[in-house]
Amino acid sequence: MVKWWSPTLWGAHLLMVLACAAAVALGIWQYDVWHEHRVEEQRNLTDAPPVPINQIFGHDAPLPGNAVGQPVEVTGTWLTGATVLVQGRTDSSGRHGMWVVTPLTNGAANAPAVPVVRGWVPDGTRPSAVPPPPEKRIEVIGWLQPPEDDASAGGDGHAGILPDLEISAIAQRVHQDLYGGYVISKHSDSGLVAATLSQLPSVGASTALRNLLYAFEWWFFAGFAVYIWWRHVRDATTERPVEDAEAEDATDDPVASGP
Repeated sequence: MVKWWSPTLWGAHLLMVLACAAAVALGIWQYDVWHEHRVEEQRNLTDAPPVPINQIFGHDAPLPGNAVGQPVEVTGTWLTGATVLVQGRTDSSGRHGMWVVTPLTNGAANAPAVPVVRGWVPDGTRPSAVPPPPEKRIEVIGWLQPPEDDASAGGDGHAGILPDLEISAIAQRVHQDLYGGYVISKHSDSGLVAATLSQLPSVGASTALRNLLYAFEWWFFAGFAVYIWWRHVRDATTERPVEDAEAEDATDDPVASGP
């Protein structure tokens, strides 16, 4: 009986190893291409030219999911009395601290305001110690981010320190309507450390989907190659009953299988 390590099966073993290695490597390559395309789509949006925020959505509409991370322009004056601190934020070096958030409005009657993350301060900073924003009219360029409203968080806008950036809590401190999102300013005010982008833009489900399917296809081929190798080795190393061998010989013998 042929053993699985018999030289007659070395060719099958080698072919299986080469086929699996090639299929797995090609699958990993296609997966990496899929991942790189998705990362690139996120990077392209955050590096896109800024547009006025009212071109993205209105203050009475929810923030579109495909606009997360979109650079926007907001022009107006600061509502200094509505400044809050948001806990649990880190700076670019990983230090724990808080965001400084102040709404910005263009000053027109009934004009909505946009909560803007002006910068970052270390933990322990009192709201009264935060540098005030400039009183002059200013243009802010930053990234759109979705709200963090959480009904269970229990934030109080009047306390000045929030556990999350809750639009509903900030609304308690202003008389204007607020946009259903906020902006992280690219440039901090003097005395503040620049805040980091908290959420990257969403990526379409179909982005580079073909590459992901190719990856699964190659990995399936690797599994199929193992199955074919296993069947071949099993058939070659399984000892057949004598009756089956004699019957096969008789079938192959034209004299024995005559009329």
